[in-house]
Amino acid sequence: MKSVIKLRKATEEIMSKNWRSIEKRFLKYYQEILANNELIIKYRQKFNMKGYLRAYINVTQAKSKSPEFSIRYGGQEVALMRFNTKEEIFYLHFNEKKHAKNNKKYFRFDIKPGKYEWKYSPEAKEFRKRFEKIPSVESHGIGEHCYESFILDELQNPKKDKFCGNYKYIRPVLIAGKIPFQMPVPIAASGGTPKYQKGPQAGHIDILARHGKSKPALTVIELKKPGGKYDKALSQAVIYTLTLSYLIQKKDSDLGITLWRLCGYGGNIYSKVKFNSVVAIPEESKDLYDKELKQLLPDIEGSNISLKYLIYKIVDNYKVDIVDTDLIA
Repeated sequence: MKSVIKLRKATEEIMSKNWRSIEKRFLKYYQEILANNELIIKYRQKFNMKGYLRAYINVTQAKSKSPEFSIRYGGQEVALMRFNTKEEIFYLHFNEKKHAKNNKKYFRFDIKPGKYEWKYSPEAKEFRKRFEKIPSVESHGIGEHCYESFILDELQNPKKDKFCGNYKYIRPVLIAGKIPFQMPVPIAASGGTPKYQKGPQAGHIDILARHGKSKPALTVIELKKPGGKYDKALSQAVIYTLTLSYLIQKKDSDLGITLWRLCGYGGNIYSKVKFNSVVAIPEESKDLYDKELKQLLPDIEGSNISLKYLIYKIVDNYKVDIVDTDLIA
């Protein structure tokens, strides 16, 4: 098990060694996303979805001058939504391998690859009938994406029944303040070891949120599903948090303030930015978290990073209840 001191040293060495490439690449990513905010919102307002379908967007889609959306069901991409600017019409797009094949395999929805007009085509009507009314369950084999989708739904819930009424003061970081995405960062953390991601590849934070009241802390959430491997989840969250902290607090660079804006903050970067490294885990993983915490906690005391947990369970097939946590506003 690595200590936080060793994780910080390894992470900062990677960032420092590759800083010129990181700064150039990720400043461009973040700036292009921010520049596209109004266009993304404009496009998203042109189509409506009900029930259990969700519109996500990735970095490549968010940077495009003709943004497209990843249409997901239980976290699994089931189609793409593209706007035809000449016709001013949205079309559902299904490719053969990623959509048509998987939709048939996981959801028993059989459709030929191609594009179909969103509002009136028979194919789109059948698509909505299949995916809007039936809550997704993990039996289709897509794993943690399903739970991530449920948790994101609750994070965006503005009502008092958020997380079954048991948790509040937390909200996700969204592109254009509207659309979920996985924040790209230059370091991957699989297995609890920092690794530099070159080229077009990037590490991705499972869920990035803001937690608290007056000056909410940036909160990195590493999610583990029931029955899955714990896989040093807290160390993974710490690595992503250290990376985010480095990017935001790096002096003499426009990258920090650009990322700060992308995270939904206005004004200047706080003089004392607080971060939470959080694992969202089922009850069965709590002992593994406690064991890992004992080795990491002494090295984190006095820093601007807090190590926390959320224990969740799924109720009524898709609602998320937070049954225990030490992440208190």
